[in-house]
Amino acid sequence: MSTGGRTTPPAAARDASVEKVEGGLPPGWRGAFTQIGAARFPSLGHAAGRWSASVWANAAAREAIEAPDASLPVGAAFVQEHFELAGDGGAGPVMMMEKRAPGFDPDHGDMRWVVVTASGETAHDGPAPSCSGCHDDAPRDRYFPIH
Repeated sequence: MSTGGRTTPPAAARDASVEKVEGGLPPGWRGAFTQIGAARFPSLGHAAGRWSASVWANAAAREAIEAPDASLPVGAAFVQEHFELAGDGGAGPVMMMEKRAPGFDPDHGDMRWVVVTASGETAHDGPAPSCSGCHDDAPRDRYFPIH
């Protein structure tokens, strides 16, 4: 997994807990999460490549992806911002995956999936077969490497 080009927020912000958030994205995630990867990339798994994407990770997720063979700990979260490839490159949806406590969705790695529309409305928050269907096949604990 490439971590080139990432930015690191202050220590207090890095430790923000997603687990405390009950709906939607965590407040201040942009300042509390670190961007993973050097640039936007085509998001081929979401809407058949309609968007380019940037991925952000909280401290727990970053530690896991930097350790060989590490599983995601409870509270680890990734946020993926999407941008239209066609037209003006406007904002698309923002999606988050978060590892929850055992029992949340045991058949699919106890992942919570959040989808926020480009207009800022929470379209989904909870287990999601449409997300699990692909992420269950990911090479490491339901996430795909970012290069």
